[in-house]
Amino acid sequence: MIESNNTSFAGSSTYVHTEGVIHFFLNSIFLPPLAMKKFGLFVLIGIAFGAALVFSGILKTSDWKTYSNTRYEFRIDYPSDWTLGESETNNAGRELYSPDGEVYCYAYGFENALINEQGYPQSLDEFIDWLVTDARVIEREPDMLGDKQAVRLLLDEGNNIKEAKYALGDDIGVGVFCTFESMEKREEYKGITDSIIESMRTDMELGGEMPKELATCDELIDGVYIPLKDLKDIYDSDYTEVTTTSRDAWDRSRLPEEVVQLENVGYACYPMPIEFDNGEPEGDVLPQPEVTMVEWSCELEYEDWKYINGLEFTYPPDSLKEYNCIKQDCWRDDVGESNVWLCTK
Repeated sequence: MIESNNTSFAGSSTYVHTEGVIHFFLNSIFLPPLAMKKFGLFVLIGIAFGAALVFSGILKTSDWKTYSNTRYEFRIDYPSDWTLGESETNNAGRELYSPDGEVYCYAYGFENALINEQGYPQSLDEFIDWLVTDARVIEREPDMLGDKQAVRLLLDEGNNIKEAKYALGDDIGVGVFCTFESMEKREEYKGITDSIIESMRTDMELGGEMPKELATCDELIDGVYIPLKDLKDIYDSDYTEVTTTSRDAWDRSRLPEEVVQLENVGYACYPMPIEFDNGEPEGDVLPQPEVTMVEWSCELEYEDWKYINGLEFTYPPDSLKEYNCIKQDCWRDDVGESNVWLCTK
């Protein structure tokens, strides 16, 4: 309301930042004409300053690292100052640890081994129902992982808070979760852990037109993938408990003889469950599946190896003459199918 071209200030302003948008709510502002000009300038400066605060807080992920899982064919990004956990015996996934050790995330794949009452592999909703049995569900929302249906969860597990995302097919599923000691700690790390969770993708969706069997050239040069000199698969239906036992606790007298022989000459062998006996349900309770067949993947790495950019050399330089170099196909976003040199000893 204006009275005789002069009024008094009779109100307040409120600043709210939501979803990266700056809002100013101005309540009952009454100023003289000259003051209105000054006030307008003040508002513009305030908006510019607030925008600077918002954009300076944008999370930069360009220098993040990537973990790739060859067994379940997924990838996930994580901050360069986070620590990647040790390789697992069954190559199901990897743990990621924050610099202060107070938050960790786990990205992994798994077999869709349970069968529902209709005799079909469990659906994503059935899997989630089973997963949250002993937790208090704070949030459960539908989501996407590439072109696949997924579920995003926020759980209170009593001793910690867990945020997670899962996608499931008929045969396998993939998931990633991050755990926090409290909701306050979750809010502190939310920007980082949200970016980690949302970065999970599978090879089937990467690049759209990229052939599934091709890695990107940059990933090869950066050492994301380790080339193998040899790979052998061995099947065993006797010592199936090995898949739920740490390597240090293996009963080596029960290992398949071929596995023992290969490890003695430098191979690293990893057991993976591939067949299951689901048993009979007891009422509404589905039994834990029992492993009936194990596939051993025995990998032999090169003593020394490196990838060289195929665009820089028509043939590897003299400095690599002690290596045996061959071309390997890969994918470049700017040119499509391309190649790098794989030089090994």
